[in-house]
Amino acid sequence: MEPRKFPEFFDSVTAWFRSAYTRRSIATSTRNNMKLAKYSRLAGAALALSLYSAVTIAQSSSGVSGGDFSRANQMLFFDNHLKNLEPPTTLTYIFDKQSNFENDESFNDTVKVHFESSEGDRKNATIEYFTGDRKRFAPDFNAVIGNPILTVALQRDIYQMERMLNNGTSWRHFQKRLKIAFEESAEVVETDVKYNGRQVAALDIVVQPFLTDPMSKRFPAFKNKLYVFTLSEEVPGSVFRIFAQVDKNADGHSITESFTISEP
Repeated sequence: MEPRKFPEFFDSVTAWFRSAYTRRSIATSTRNNMKLAKYSRLAGAALALSLYSAVTIAQSSSGVSGGDFSRANQMLFFDNHLKNLEPPTTLTYIFDKQSNFENDESFNDTVKVHFESSEGDRKNATIEYFTGDRKRFAPDFNAVIGNPILTVALQRDIYQMERMLNNGTSWRHFQKRLKIAFEESAEVVETDVKYNGRQVAALDIVVQPFLTDPMSKRFPAFKNKLYVFTLSEEVPGSVFRIFAQVDKNADGHSITESFTISEP
């Protein structure tokens, strides 16, 4: 049986990963994850740097096309989200979080993606990741075609789950399950959204990566977690909203998080 294929999105830049979007089996990926698990608690800035840098490497690689992967992966990690942008310009995303978990909090903030210059059809961007006391480090994105807000949201999501669980489950496990789900079970659904005063056509990528996860007994609160990525070519940067939801569980806990593009 041919090994399953996954793009190496938001993966660490390490000695074993220099050529992005390669074909590799789940067994190989699992072994690599085990080898790298000890690094999962390094300083946040250094880890964030490796995760963000991987997107640049991935989108700069050659020899493998998005056609090797699912439609969801093609849309999220290979399509040129930035073709409708002309630098210099800034996209602002409104972050909204509602949570009643004991070790979590509800809040609102913003992420600003500053597209400062172009290199052909690729863009160079800097990030303002939250504000005030919540402000976080985010390195520059250089020569990318994908919208950096996807990496910001995914990186935040997997680290937050590890932090909230605090039971030894690594963010790398959540990363792997997302990879599998984007390739094998994600649904793409036609929809429309209201942007800049009008309804525009959009596509929802809907996925529940932990439903069939054998390890979900370690995190039952997240088993039914739902992700919806709403993309539209009518929206600058192509990403309208990134939404994640944990329904109210047996303990009455729930979380919703979203990054939504601000009106111009």
